[in-house]
Amino acid sequence: MDIEESLRRALRVEEPPPDFTQRVMARVNAQSQARRRARWHLPLALAASGVLAVVALGIVQQQREAQRLQSAQQLAIALEITSSQLNQVQQKLNRGQNMENGI
Repeated sequence: MDIEESLRRALRVEEPPPDFTQRVMARVNAQSQARRRARWHLPLALAASGVLAVVALGIVQQQREAQRLQSAQQLAIALEITSSQLNQVQQKLNRGQNMENGI
């Protein structure tokens, strides 16, 4: 019978405090406002991610363009050096032929 008495005491009807309704409504309003604010979190996060992706792609493209320009400059220098060396070899060959021909 001890269990039954404990249950009756635990389940007896109690009057709520006078400000109970106000506290519940204040908490409901606060949660509702928090949900309204949280509603903007996902779109803002997605927009920020999009902007970040666009900026990152722009940076990558700039780096690739700079690398392309540097490679083109290096190629131009290499071709100039090669051309100069080929001219020198050609001149030496021409001198050798001129000497053989007695010119």
